[in-house]
Amino acid sequence: MKEVKFSELTRDVQIISDLGYPIGKVLRIRGRWKQPQLSKEAGMLFEVAEVEGKAPDHAIELRAANVRPLNVELPMGRRGFEGKWDWTVESPVKEAPQPKSGEEWEMQVVSEGGIVGFPSDVLKQIGFPPSQRPYLGFVPVHYFICIRRIEAR
Repeated sequence: MKEVKFSELTRDVQIISDLGYPIGKVLRIRGRWKQPQLSKEAGMLFEVAEVEGKAPDHAIELRAANVRPLNVELPMGRRGFEGKWDWTVESPVKEAPQPKSGEEWEMQVVSEGGIVGFPSDVLKQIGFPPSQRPYLGFVPVHYFICIRRIEAR
């Protein structure tokens, strides 16, 4: 395993998101929400059909918990998303649409991510039972800037 210092992550390393593009790039994606077959507890999945107008070369499914509205304060008077969007970053976050199984969405998203959890030896040392140990790994989050629901055809 290659070692990389935190300080090198943004300077010397470009992290590619699960959408196939560098983290931090605004992308247009399209796909359909679905309920996983095995468990409702896992939450819905967004099955990506297009990234930047092209079908991905492999299956991409995003967990609903990792697809969130971008929550930022915009300068007064900012109106850059006129037209066809059902929700934009200019709208209140509380009004962001909640996905429904079978719905098709087009979104502009920006991806980020971070390392979540602790190594198992640390958790063992502080007394966490093995079944309750959080996952350690890089977790992607996709923030939507705008959403359009696609009408069923």
